[in-house]
Amino acid sequence: MMLGYSFGHLWILPIRERTRWIGSLGLFSIVVFALLRSLHGYGDPNTWTNYGTTARTITTFLNVEKYPPSLQYIAITPGILLLLLTWIDSSLSAGKTAWLRTTLEVYGRTPLVYYVMHLALIHLLAIVTCAVTGHDWHRFKTPLPYGSFIAGPPQGYGFSLPVVYVVWICVVLVLYYPMKWYADYKRAHPEKAWLRYL
Repeated sequence: MMLGYSFGHLWILPIRERTRWIGSLGLFSIVVFALLRSLHGYGDPNTWTNYGTTARTITTFLNVEKYPPSLQYIAITPGILLLLLTWIDSSLSAGKTAWLRTTLEVYGRTPLVYYVMHLALIHLLAIVTCAVTGHDWHRFKTPLPYGSFIAGPPQGYGFSLPVVYVVWICVVLVLYYPMKWYADYKRAHPEKAWLRYL
């Protein structure tokens, strides 16, 4: 969050200077990650292994600790996002993708509500999927520490990565119109100061 607040100073710079700074920071973060990771250096408890196959080696190379976030995780994720932001900012400034700005601003105006709603929707989908596939869906409604978060998913439950990506995209798309409605509601009711926090 502190980096996010300080990042605002970069965002008010002229477009050419801004994209140069943001792109450079993104590349620097990725280089730091690659150096630390390739040298089995400081910053992550998981070491990577060369398995002899490209796919498995890349998988272990990118397998960094998210909870709690390791230094290597903190280097690679913002690095990729900063490069993506550089591309998006350049495209928007050139007037090429105006639709992208209006779409992304919906999610940007409703971050906490989106976060809570997507968790609820994913949890509901997990329960329904578990029941439909014949697994014990009750573990998803069991309170912690006995619930699925600690106990893990039921045996044989889960999907391949492409299916997970499709579900992720569907969740983002399904929540677009509720988030758009909420963003418009917030804008129409500035007297309700508490809405700014959601």
